[in-house]
Amino acid sequence: MVIPVSATDVAMYRGNEQHTGVYSTGGIAPGNNLLWKIPVVDPTGDPVVKDGIVYVGNLSGSLLAANASTGKLVWNAADRDTCGTGQAALGTYSTPLVWNGMVYYHYLTPGGNENITVRNARDGKPADGSCGGHPLRMSNTRHENNVHSSPVLYNASRNHIAVGADDDAIWVGGPDIVPYDWFSDLNGPIHTSPALHNNVLFFGDEVGYVYAAQAYHFTNYKPVWKVKIGNQIRSSPAVANGIVYVGNETGLLALNEMTGTEIWFNRMEGGVMWSSPSVANGMVYAMNGNGTVDAIDSAGGTRMWRKIIKGASTPTIADGVLYLCISQPGALVALDPGTGNTLWTYHLPSDIGTLSSPVIDHGVVYFTAEYGPQNGFLYAVGGQKPQPPVIEWQKAFGGSNGYTQGEYVVRTSDNGIIVGGQTSASNGDLTGLGFHGLQDIVVAKYRADNSLQWAKCYGGSDGSSSLQQILELDDGYLLIGKTRATKDDVAGAGHHGTDNDDIWLVKIDKSGNISPGWSKCFGGTQSDEPKEAIQNLAKGFVITGITSSNDGDFAGLNHGGDSGTSDAFFMVLDQQGNIVQSGVRCFGGSKNDAAVQLLHAIDGSGFYVIGTTVSNDGDVANKNHGGDSGTEDLWVFKVDTLGNLLWSSCYGSTGNEESSDIQTTADGNYVLSGWTDSKDAIDPLFQNHGNAGTKDLWILKIDPRGGLITSSRHCFGGAKDDWGASLRPMINGVIVLGTTRSNDGDVKGMNAGGDTGTADLLLMKLDLAGNPVWISTYGGSGDDFGHQFGIQNQPDPAVGYIIGTTTSTEIPGYHGRVDMWIVKLRASAGDELW
Repeated sequence: MVIPVSATDVAMYRGNEQHTGVYSTGGIAPGNNLLWKIPVVDPTGDPVVKDGIVYVGNLSGSLLAANASTGKLVWNAADRDTCGTGQAALGTYSTPLVWNGMVYYHYLTPGGNENITVRNARDGKPADGSCGGHPLRMSNTRHENNVHSSPVLYNASRNHIAVGADDDAIWVGGPDIVPYDWFSDLNGPIHTSPALHNNVLFFGDEVGYVYAAQAYHFTNYKPVWKVKIGNQIRSSPAVANGIVYVGNETGLLALNEMTGTEIWFNRMEGGVMWSSPSVANGMVYAMNGNGTVDAIDSAGGTRMWRKIIKGASTPTIADGVLYLCISQPGALVALDPGTGNTLWTYHLPSDIGTLSSPVIDHGVVYFTAEYGPQNGFLYAVGGQKPQPPVIEWQKAFGGSNGYTQGEYVVRTSDNGIIVGGQTSASNGDLTGLGFHGLQDIVVAKYRADNSLQWAKCYGGSDGSSSLQQILELDDGYLLIGKTRATKDDVAGAGHHGTDNDDIWLVKIDKSGNISPGWSKCFGGTQSDEPKEAIQNLAKGFVITGITSSNDGDFAGLNHGGDSGTSDAFFMVLDQQGNIVQSGVRCFGGSKNDAAVQLLHAIDGSGFYVIGTTVSNDGDVANKNHGGDSGTEDLWVFKVDTLGNLLWSSCYGSTGNEESSDIQTTADGNYVLSGWTDSKDAIDPLFQNHGNAGTKDLWILKIDPRGGLITSSRHCFGGAKDDWGASLRPMINGVIVLGTTRSNDGDVKGMNAGGDTGTADLLLMKLDLAGNPVWISTYGGSGDDFGHQFGIQNQPDPAVGYIIGTTTSTEIPGYHGRVDMWIVKLRASAGDELW
């Protein structure tokens, strides 16, 4: 006996086992806000949503699962499915089915075998521990066994599913039985998903027959009826109120559920009806071959309205709203099901290839769109757009007799944070921290409850010291900065001259004490400054930055010779902090060049370095957009693991462009931040909000070879100066940290200082195409600068930390001059900051 299944218990194709396309878990309020989107290469079938996870198949990775609220990847079956061949599974064609903690879906192995496979719905692990999941093989020696049909649950007590195949059969399988062709010797291949009602399966084949079959036990069947209605049945039947609705090559038919007798026929336009009908409230909604959507009286077959929508998907219904995805032009459309009038539209790019049907769950519409080979997205659209994060805790750190600037924050492995910067203060929070008298590096460690654990100063009494970065190590922390001092903490570090900065590396333990022998200086007799350091695979360190020296550690390497112009440098150190053999490189030309950020290549082939260049020769020959005029270009170059230059590219226009950060994006590309003061009317994406010479925050996206992705190049800000500082990549976009002095344009009415030109911390989230999801500012009546977004260990993905500098009296603990500013943010419900 077949046990009926409630639509709320199982997620499957068309929303329920009757395939009516009706979703009972809640529609959405009239609103077309993009909540998130994530890349899905070659998406196939429709998504399904169950217990807070959305599942979608694709031709390049078989199946992936994402958090339905945030879009963050939960698991990807392609990560595991090499099956010992070194080649991933070739993908899936159907919509998955989720039931009883398991997910069932079509699976094509590298060897070409077609299976329905089973995985744990929560973690994606194979049901039986084997590669590719527990296979329910759809195999037969008579014909091809390709599976394009979506599975339907037909026996809830036994976890048995049914699916159509190209070998003219309905196949049945489950974790506890050997798969078999339960209803075979049909007239043609089954491309449609079987519908289930009153213990009977309804399905159509490629030569025009519609079948009704009832199972009495697991090795036999009883045919209820079989009728021929025409050719090329590509529409899965829908069953409601005693009627089976199914499309053929000319229109839509209504058949008696018990006998298969034709009740009515509605001729539609445009050839084969590819999509499945939706049935609700006495109406049938069907899309034909030329994109015309018809609303038909379900009992009598009379057309009630017709709407021409080119390239529409199968319609779906929830809470009195009819949803369609269309490709001409690309959009998700919400219609009044009674009149066909458009309620709202969410617009998509124009270059869409194929779209799935919309799927509705708990106030959100999910669908996929393909933009040509190897390119597609899973979208979540809803009535309430994610809101900017709110400040959960903040603190000003400093003293009244000097300034204290914040530079870097790291979320530590004990769920606390460590922050650092530089200070000239000795009272207030700096009292008793060992200040050396000029300017010191200051570091403070906070516990998970935001209480201060310890704080210390580092430097020398004969020169100033500044911090650039903190790295958490297994046994402590590495401070990366610069110093002009030679005494106290810098004594014996090997400083190259007393008048200019040297690169200074200081390793401290978990309590802030300097590790013996771990105060080291690098550079030459001119100014040298580190900007970014990362650990490499050998547990050593790779550092990049700026050098004006042509001696010492940079002897003979500077492209400007002894002229004092700067080069970008790349330096490789071992675990003990010693330069490895041939571990120093300089890059640039005859003018000033700088590196500000370093990043591992996604494929492990080397490092990306982002910086700024004024040169138009040497490593940037004929690449600077200002030629030899002396204007700055944003500069990116790639080196291999040994520091050999692979390629170099410049980005900019007639004015100046500077860089601040580079990070990877979820679609395998790279996003860059900085600022531009160019004003180019030719390029609308280069439209500075102010006049020429006024800075706008600038976001670029490049491919792994440095090619500019022009649809993702944007200026953000207002009429005054705005600039970027730090990036935090997300699965569905990127968070951008910067500073704004504007109170118009993108930040209209947001600056706490009004139109006075004071600075506010600027934070915004962009989707993968560079469109703003939200924009917010933080600060008070003074100047508030955002410097860096906290990275590393994130126990709570909704929490993020920012380090900056403030002069606002409203900030708790402000000391009266310039203070370090520590901000703890919490994301709005359903969003994440990590």
